[in-house]
Amino acid sequence: MNKESQQQLVHETSEYIMNFGYGYTICHEELEEILGVKKVEALYRRLMSQIMKVCLEKSHMLVNIRGVGYKLTEPDDYGDYSIRQYKIGAKRLEKGKSILQYAPIEKMSEQGRAVTNNILEKAETLHAAIVNGVVEMNLLRKNNPLYSQFQNK
Repeated sequence: MNKESQQQLVHETSEYIMNFGYGYTICHEELEEILGVKKVEALYRRLMSQIMKVCLEKSHMLVNIRGVGYKLTEPDDYGDYSIRQYKIGAKRLEKGKSILQYAPIEKMSEQGRAVTNNILEKAETLHAAIVNGVVEMNLLRKNNPLYSQFQNK
């Protein structure tokens, strides 16, 4: 299957899935039939990843239901899934920070030390930006009367 036919298949499958209502679950067997690929193949996972991206960009988020298929997420659940992804990202940032913190710098070559120090500088800049963003969001939250109205909905 060439790239153009894959893109066409992704587009058509995305449109097909989005015709169902929120909350609908499409099973792997049906997707295998539509895509013409078994779910154990790498191509299936790659196509589904692209389909999920296309659907999300059109406000239809698909969530993998292990062993079953994919579910079109209810609109009210988007916030919860977003928080999960932010938490995963935060954990990965912490893991990266730990790796840099405990790196055996004294045993590295000059080139390895330079690369590690460069990454450390970028990580510190990223951390500072995140901290500033959190502080700014908290200030906006306190000073914005609409925020409390939004929270109560």
